[in-house]
Amino acid sequence: STGLFLEHREHRRALAAMRPARALNLFAYTCGFSVPLASAGAQVVNVDVSQRYLDWGRRNIALNALPADRVRYHRMDALEYLTWAARRAETRFDLVILDPPTFAAGDPRRGRRPWRAASDYPALVEAAVRVLAREGVVFAATNARELAAPGALAQMVREAIGRSPRWLTLPPWPIDVREPGRVAAVLFSPR
Repeated sequence: STGLFLEHREHRRALAAMRPARALNLFAYTCGFSVPLASAGAQVVNVDVSQRYLDWGRRNIALNALPADRVRYHRMDALEYLTWAARRAETRFDLVILDPPTFAAGDPRRGRRPWRAASDYPALVEAAVRVLAREGVVFAATNARELAAPGALAQMVREAIGRSPRWLTLPPWPIDVREPGRVAAVLFSPR
């Protein structure tokens, strides 16, 4: 395992080129989106339930000689973080990255229920919109078959926020991942 999903390499580059001041990377895994964002000057908050992968993300930041004070890490559930951040008026982001797994096992000891993208993604989108800065944008991606079908992710976003957002253009998928229905990504502003 390389800890990096190559299908998002052009997306990482495009999001960094947007130069957001503050970015939130949910389901951060090894912080692959955070490295180019921090390199572009963003303050990045990484959220993941796995301390192992957040530590890997810290190593990735260090290996790229990026200032440690530019990146923060929270070991917690993404929806819990969004609920907490929404209550704090000063916690607003120019960019929120949503790239959750298709499925994640729950942890009854910590009160975490299992995650299923097909049913739980809409609540994640709703919560993410509440922590956006006025002109903020959301990058939403999935490899869940139900949501990766053509147009399905965009339809879910429209339904989750209750209106059609302003869609922004993403670069095309790299040539080696152009398998229709395997992955999907959208970039939008709810305003």
